Amino acid sequence: MTGEVVSSSIADADIIALLLAALERHVSWDDAVVAASCTLYQLSSCDDAITDAIAAGHGVELLLAALQRHLDTEMVVESVSRVLCLVTADRPTGQTAVVASNGAELMVTALCRHRGSAYTSFKVCDVLSCLAADPAGGDALVAAGGIDALLDVVVRHAAPSDDPQNEFSLTEAHLAEACLAEACGVLALLTASASHRDAIAHAGGIQAIVAALSTHGDAVWVASSACVALTNLAATAANRTAITAAGGIAAIERARTTHSPSADAALSALQSG
Repeated sequence: MTGEVVSSSIADADIIALLLAALERHVSWDDAVVAASCTLYQLSSCDDAITDAIAAGHGVELLLAALQRHLDTEMVVESVSRVLCLVTADRPTGQTAVVASNGAELMVTALCRHRGSAYTSFKVCDVLSCLAADPAGGDALVAAGGIDALLDVVVRHAAPSDDPQNEFSLTEAHLAEACLAEACGVLALLTASASHRDAIAHAGGIQAIVAALSTHGDAVWVASSACVALTNLAATAANRTAITAAGGIAAIERARTTHSPSADAALSALQSG
């Protein structure tokens, strides 16, 4: 059976409502939360109508309640984040529902608690990226302390591996790159706002982003998101000076071999003053 046929049958049987009811009833059991969230994610991946139904109904509220109950459990944070990412990606209804249920604050708290895990941080930043794409979501993220949390993640995962020849370290390095790309991507979205741009620069964001670009600029998505963030930050003379002082020009020049369009835009922005 195709994914479309399977999801249609499931929708007809109202399994989504049953899954959400099970999530609510067994919210104290982390394994049940993970199982329900993973199933919701798989079904939503097959059918946009299911994702829309979760966003429009009580699904977001129930998912966030489960997240709040198990904020210290990585598997819960990861599985719930996967569903929330689908629900909020280019879906104003889902973005509004998450923000209205204090979801931005919960996601920032989750990021702070699991900042040492590249994979968990990556999944949380996925959701934050979807929220930051909406002005109200970006404002909520910043109000919840999201800038400091994101910069902490960038600084932690920008450091190169101690043992680059070790197979496990290579895997960790790839996860770190994914995490950095997503975190810098959220910062890039936030820097579209002048007030958030100033807050990021004041919090040491320029130095953190340049450091990430310097150590992981050979990773295309890190290069792209970091250069976009620096391009936006370069809107003011003070920030252009700070980017230069932090070694930004050299880092951007190196990134040109990885992602020349975004690097060229960043260099152009720095030279505009």
